[in-house]
Amino acid sequence: MNSFNNLKLKWKLVAGFSLPLLLLVLISTSVNNSITKLLETQGWVEHTYDVMQVGNDTIGALVNMETGLRGFMVTGDENFLEPYHEGNAAFQSLINKGKSLVSDNPAQVAKLERDWKGSHVDKAMRLRRDANNGSIDDSAVAEFIKKAIGKTYMDKMRVQLNDFISAEEVLIKVRKDDQAATADTSLSITLFGTLLALLLSGLAAYYIIRNLLSMIGGEPSY
Repeated sequence: MNSFNNLKLKWKLVAGFSLPLLLLVLISTSVNNSITKLLETQGWVEHTYDVMQVGNDTIGALVNMETGLRGFMVTGDENFLEPYHEGNAAFQSLINKGKSLVSDNPAQVAKLERDWKGSHVDKAMRLRRDANNGSIDDSAVAEFIKKAIGKTYMDKMRVQLNDFISAEEVLIKVRKDDQAATADTSLSITLFGTLLALLLSGLAAYYIIRNLLSMIGGEPSY
């Protein structure tokens, strides 16, 4: 403190005003960086929710395809394929959207879906239509269904998509924890930085006033 007392008056005034202002600038910069990080993290949180929604919607599309195909195989009525066609259109759209959001799982699921169609769906529909026109007996359709080829592929696709969604759920927690930590840090910096700035301002004002009083011998009215 002796070094402060030995300063010329103008430098004492400069120090008294500059230190709190400098601290406030540092606080503002830190808070601005925290807000930028919060916005960035929020963007990733929203991105993760979008990815999870795509995963859930893709499972829904597969269920529609499976339901429609099963109805057609059992009844032979083409009208039962309506959910299949709707699910198929939705699936392709969702896979394309998923590929734009992430790089790995959607491509694997798309490959499994293509294999499912080639190994099961196309053969199943052909058999059902042959049975409808009398080319083969219904027993051939039943025997093909018993092989459970479609179920095997469906189970694999569900596992892929559920793992995909589970991984995104982990990311959601990590990113929300990061948001909370950043917000807490920003609040602490603002609170303690402001208190420190007020303390420095008070101390500077006290020593400057005391120094001025010592220079003029007390209050001017005295």
